[in-house]
This record gives sequence, C-alpha cells and structure tokens, in this order.
Amino acid sequence: MTIFEVLAERRIAEAQRDGSFDRLPGRGRRLELEDDDAVPPEWRAAFRLLKNAGLAPDWLSQGREIETERARLLSVLAGGTLVDQAHLAAIATLNRRIDDFNLVVPHASLQKPRLKVGRMGEREG
Repeated sequence: MTIFEVLAERRIAEAQRDGSFDRLPGRGRRLELEDDDAVPPEWRAAFRLLKNAGLAPDWLSQGREIETERARLLSVLAGGTLVDQAHLAAIATLNRRIDDFNLVVPHASLQKPRLKVGRMGEREG
C-alpha cells in the first residue's frame, strides 16, 4: 500500500467511527451495480463517476453491444448450423464494428479480437 492509500483508509475509518456515513442518501438500500466487464477493474471507479456525471464515453456501450453480438454469432457457429451468406455478412459487419471500436478505445488492453471463420464455416476464434 502506498502512503496515500494508508491515509485514505485511515480517514475512511475515522469517518465511519464518527458516523459521517450514517446520514448519506440511499443508506440501507441496495447498490445498483451495472455490468462493467468491458472496463478493466482499475478503471471501473473512474468510469462509473464519469457515467454518473453523464460523461461516459460511447465506446463503453459499443463494447457491450459488440460482446452481445459476438456471443450470438458464436452460439450460432457452435450450434452446428451451416454458415450461410447471412452469417458471413453478420460476421463481416461485426468485424468492421470491432475495427472501429479498437481505433477509439484509450488503451490497447481494451481492444477486442475480431471474429474469425475458417474454411467451411469452422470457427477459428
């Protein structure tokens, strides 16, 4: 732990002891946590603050949409359904969205891999 983390923990403990958190709005109610799997753990608090202020970047929702479409297409491919022109077009569209997404994310670790289909419609990754 850094000295700043130690000081922050100490101040939080003092505030809890003094009852500073007892009168906060929403006390006793469930937290409404959202799915933020598209965001690395070390960035989640910062992005939650931005979102609550109405400043969340568009690429966060784009990332969720991409993951939803990726899961749908992978389930089609894994289900043994023959890959037809419509599936190939959907994969090409998804890959274009992934390319656009990868250009706007702030760090390479947030980029998403393209969906690849090999010969005869076999999934490569």
